[in-house]
Amino acid sequence: MQTEIIWKKQFKQSSAFNITPIADPFNPNCFYVGGGSEDDYGKYTRLRRLSFATGEEEASISLKNNIKEIYFTPDAQFILVLSDDYLLRIQRENLLITDMYDKNFPKTASCIAFNHQPIFFLMNSADKSLFSFNCIEGTKKRKVTKVEGCLSLDFEDEEHLLIYAPTAIQRYDLVKDKIEILFNTAPYRSVVKDSKGNIYMNLCDNNRKLLFIIRKMAPDGTYKDYDLSPFNIKFDNFKLSKDEKHLFLMDCYEKTNTFCKFSLENNEIASKFTLPKNEKLLMFFEQQQLILTKEKDSFQMNFIGRKIIKE
Repeated sequence: MQTEIIWKKQFKQSSAFNITPIADPFNPNCFYVGGGSEDDYGKYTRLRRLSFATGEEEASISLKNNIKEIYFTPDAQFILVLSDDYLLRIQRENLLITDMYDKNFPKTASCIAFNHQPIFFLMNSADKSLFSFNCIEGTKKRKVTKVEGCLSLDFEDEEHLLIYAPTAIQRYDLVKDKIEILFNTAPYRSVVKDSKGNIYMNLCDNNRKLLFIIRKMAPDGTYKDYDLSPFNIKFDNFKLSKDEKHLFLMDCYEKTNTFCKFSLENNEIASKFTLPKNEKLLMFFEQQQLILTKEKDSFQMNFIGRKIIKE
């Protein structure tokens, strides 16, 4: 794989408390990053919208609180920002805050899901409390899950919420107000679901150490493992390609400083790129064929945009 640097961009703030860079799902020309000050927790946190083509900032807003997760509403009008102390609703077009939901807000939440209603479902990564938070009324209800922990929340359909716990997949029936365990699983660190309902899991051991095995679990619970260890690559994050034929494996913790494209059909590394030693991998954007990195030795947000020119 060959890349070329198409832009470099420096911001005064550090990349501390940085959310995972995320593409705008309604505009292929921009993406979002967040960062703040290392010596004053969350006080100078800023959400920025940057151009894929140039790295230039198109809009930004100071949030004065740590950003845990951002979510785009299906109507493309708003961005929801989950922070330590509240939930913000921000106009997507100009990044202006329209609402702050802090009354009775579950401040320990680290995961969020939303399905067109004024009800937000939130959960902390380390406990068994699932909260339904009504942002209009400022009320919350608590439901105890069967398995501790939450890696992410995702709606299976309008009436069922999937809860991805570190060793199980649970389903919450909103109509019956009942939680069930769909599958007990091997320990895993992250998960991606495809259009057919298959779930890809990044497996780890009981101490949360990655095994470099991706498990593909079908809706009926059967599974197939893709063992990446023989390829001598390390990765801590992965994405499924839009055609669902490849996995993009990202080493964001600098074990091998590599980015790989893995073929699910052929069970082989289709292409691979090793970053220079002075760069740290942040994210890959498939539609734009752009690898986003940052300078390692800088405490500021020194971003680098690398375009893939040959696989």
